[in-house]
Amino acid sequence: MLLQDQVSQYLDTSGESMRSLSMRAGLNPKAVSDILNRPGHRPMRSTVEALGTAMGVLLPGLEPRMTYAQLIARLSKKTGDAALDRRNATLVSRLKKVLQAAEWMPEIEYVDRDRVIERFSGWSPATLGLSQGSFRNYKSDALAAIDEVCGSNRKPGIRDVTGLYREVHEAIQNSDLPQDMKLISGSFLHFLDQSGLLPREITQSVLEVYFHRRCAEAPKTEAVCRKHVKRVAALCTRLSSEPAFAEFQFPAVDHPFDDGRDKYGVSTSVLRAFLQQFDGPVTRWAMGDESRDGLSYEAFLKQLDRTQPQLPMTGKLALLKPKPNGRKKTEEERRSAGFLVEDETWSQETLANRRGIMIAGAKALYTATGYLIESVEEYTIPVVVEGVLEAVQVSNSGGEFPSSYASTLGKAIKKLARDYVGRDLEEVESIASTIKDYAAGGKGITKRNKDKLRQIIGDRQQRLLDLGEILIDEVNAELDRQARKKRGASRLEYLDIEMVRDVMCVLASDILIARAPRKANVTRAKLSWISWRGELATITVPNVEVKMRTSDDPDLPIPLGENESRRLRMYLDKIRPKALRKGDELNPFLFPAQGSSVERDQPFVGLLERLMRHTHRITGIRMNPHLYRHFLGWLWLKEDPDRLPDVQRLLGHKSLETTLAFYAEIDEHLALDRWQAYLVGKKSRQPKGFKEKGTL
Repeated sequence: MLLQDQVSQYLDTSGESMRSLSMRAGLNPKAVSDILNRPGHRPMRSTVEALGTAMGVLLPGLEPRMTYAQLIARLSKKTGDAALDRRNATLVSRLKKVLQAAEWMPEIEYVDRDRVIERFSGWSPATLGLSQGSFRNYKSDALAAIDEVCGSNRKPGIRDVTGLYREVHEAIQNSDLPQDMKLISGSFLHFLDQSGLLPREITQSVLEVYFHRRCAEAPKTEAVCRKHVKRVAALCTRLSSEPAFAEFQFPAVDHPFDDGRDKYGVSTSVLRAFLQQFDGPVTRWAMGDESRDGLSYEAFLKQLDRTQPQLPMTGKLALLKPKPNGRKKTEEERRSAGFLVEDETWSQETLANRRGIMIAGAKALYTATGYLIESVEEYTIPVVVEGVLEAVQVSNSGGEFPSSYASTLGKAIKKLARDYVGRDLEEVESIASTIKDYAAGGKGITKRNKDKLRQIIGDRQQRLLDLGEILIDEVNAELDRQARKKRGASRLEYLDIEMVRDVMCVLASDILIARAPRKANVTRAKLSWISWRGELATITVPNVEVKMRTSDDPDLPIPLGENESRRLRMYLDKIRPKALRKGDELNPFLFPAQGSSVERDQPFVGLLERLMRHTHRITGIRMNPHLYRHFLGWLWLKEDPDRLPDVQRLLGHKSLETTLAFYAEIDEHLALDRWQAYLVGKKSRQPKGFKEKGTL
């Protein structure tokens, strides 16, 4: 039974008035009236407890909160009553206009009656473009929508907690702990109370769950949430050593985040099969203890001694008879048996370094493409090597100096390919050529990416710029085909999940063409980053989410054009709900995770890989997301070299030197063509032509 139902039933049976019950419970005279007559009002837990004590019963907890998207979805469901459905459609239409004027994202904004009233109090009819009478109707209908469907809405917190964690919170507030620990304790203790966990059950896994919950619910960036959880871990550790808190049994616990070197967000456990091989036979081979076939060095020596011809030795020569395994074997003998010679083996330190960069390379490839390396042999396939180095280069690009990380990784893979796996000469040379392409020999764009950029000309260039329109035309054509087969329903009802994902690719292409943000800023874009100025949308990436920026730097705005903004609005209103999996309705990301195996509240990490497949199909160029950044700078500077400062601002480089390093040598062919045109203009005499045979 709901809280409102139980209070109403008590009043009916007791005959007591709402005001009398409120006063007897020691509450505001209108407390009971607010609970029964204002569904948008969310009473504090202390209010509910006081009311329950006065009534002599245990009242139920508060209802879960509801977003405006959920409210609209409920109102949009057909009831079978034509008049009611028309009324609900009106409520939905007016509620959407209110949300747009308030700049609230319906997918993440919780319904709050008091906030709606507050907004209207600060608005005038001109705010909504209405007359005075219509303005009042809109306010009335917005509140009616809340009152008819929504339950209570105040966000629950530590004030609603009783028992153990209320006691812990009060003890923390009265302690000498740092002020920031006092401030952060409430939300974590409320989380523990809601999860039914005791202090001694706090682990890294619990902190990780709390982190994901906070990312989904708090209007903060992931970086801020991560900092908060790290401080919570410090609080637990501090409480574990404080005598005043010993009875609560808080554990010392580390935060759940890897160090800064693990940038890919992939657990090392997924590489279990590869590491089992690397940490076993490959390590023993690299240190010179075994051959690549698993033959121990001792067994190799004995085997070699048995194959050596034994010459008879008499007289004094018998005194020089070599001991077993005593002869030093030649380098050629050891190499032919699959061993490394002394100056080719890896020390413990080198081995640890190579292991780390190979794990990073495999993670980079898995993050970028979904391709999982499961053996050393697989790691050394030339096309896999190219994919790994491409992924590593992209993830390390954007700094002020070129990174040799990809080149170092490539050399380690080449050694394994040649000396451990035993790939043929042609494959080894192919790997060496790929490594050369990714060498950090100078500043700027790599040779491989320059070669790709030079292919994006003419029709290919136009198709890349029009990619979003081409993709959306394909989706519309399929919708038309489906609509012809099944008449009577709205076209959007025929959208299946694959078409929805293609629409996501369209929006991702719009974002990349608008400003070419880095991959993570596209796939992990949040609904809370979107703002509207009239019909135009802007996605603003918080400064701490932008590579090389801190909280002191400006945010990164990505303004969308009129057509792109219109597409985004339709996606948010009608298409994104189809992309949400059951139980993931509160996903905070613009592009919610796909697939049944992914946890809730996660982004669609494979989105850009899907887009790159479309890009290759439509343009014939194998792109990667980071190449979009080079393409935009390349294209603009090719058209107008004086645009260098504009390109710097477009791509978000902190300094003009970074932009100059990447694009100063746009294309020597362009420079030579311009020089030839300059010479023609400067010459005083021009050739008459070659009309006459033999004329020079």
